[in-house]
Amino acid sequence: MLGGKLYTVIERSVLDQKITARIALNKDHEIFCGHFPEIPILPGVCTIQIISELLSEHLKTKLRFTEGDTIKFTGLVNPNTDPLLNVEITILKREQNTVSVSCQVLTQTASVFKMKGTFSC
Repeated sequence: MLGGKLYTVIERSVLDQKITARIALNKDHEIFCGHFPEIPILPGVCTIQIISELLSEHLKTKLRFTEGDTIKFTGLVNPNTDPLLNVEITILKREQNTVSVSCQVLTQTASVFKMKGTFSC
C-alpha cells in the first residue's frame, strides 16, 4: 500500500460512476531517492498502483491491475513542482470479478496520465 506513505488523499468525491480524488505526494518518500536522485519523478507503476488503491477503497474490495487497453504517460510528475494531483476514475463496466475503467491524472497545469484498463479481484 502506498496510501499514507507515498501519497495522502486530501479530498474525494463520487458522482454516479466517477471517482475524483485530490492527493498530496510525499516528496520525501524513499521511492524518489532512486527514481531519480537529482530530478525525482513519480514512477509510472506507482501511478497505476495509486489508481488501484483508490478504486479498491471505493469498491471495498482488493483489486489488482490486470489489463491495460490504452496507457499514455503524457508528462512527468516531479513531487517538488507538482505536489498535488487530481485523479479521475470512471467505472465503465463492472462484472463479478472485474472492473473496467477510464482514468486520468492531472497536475495543476496538465494531464500527465491517461488509461483505459481492467482491474480484477
